[in-house]
Amino acid sequence: MSGFPAFKEWKAIVEGMGQGAQSIVLRKGGISEENGTFQAKHPRFWLLPTEFHQQLERSKPEAKKYFEPAPSLIQQVAIHYWAESVHVAYLNDWEKVHSLDSFHLLKEEILKERFEYGESLGLHLLFVRVYRLNQPMVIPWLSSYDGCKSWVDLESVPDFERSTPVIPDETFEKISKNIFVLLGS
Repeated sequence: MSGFPAFKEWKAIVEGMGQGAQSIVLRKGGISEENGTFQAKHPRFWLLPTEFHQQLERSKPEAKKYFEPAPSLIQQVAIHYWAESVHVAYLNDWEKVHSLDSFHLLKEEILKERFEYGESLGLHLLFVRVYRLNQPMVIPWLSSYDGCKSWVDLESVPDFERSTPVIPDETFEKISKNIFVLLGS
């Protein structure tokens, strides 16, 4: 990647992360991923909201408020958030994945399906700290952002420093402790 790394995720999930309702990402890998598997490539990255594959019925009821009707053609996208990886792991124990239920907005059935997909059982975990830009940035949607891939390069973005944490330090520290206890770390 030569530009500014961005992580593609359902628009509703990005907004849930931006409101403090989700602190982890659980991924298997997209069809267009390198070697067909997800890789946590970047310690800091922009959250690029996408309507692609977004499914209200596969999300928990509390995620409904983050869903909006999808436009027929995306010509531009607003970037409100970026994330910093706190912990990255591969979870091949379903009970550990299940124990993290309160830290994400997806229904168990979609996670179980992703967990069991492919040759190896498991999901990649990204525990992230999300930051809100003081001023959102609107960028054109480029064809290079299309497809089943997690990572894309943005051509230009504002400075990471012009942002504030979504979750206050003290609360985030409590969340961190809870997640690490559940992971056995």
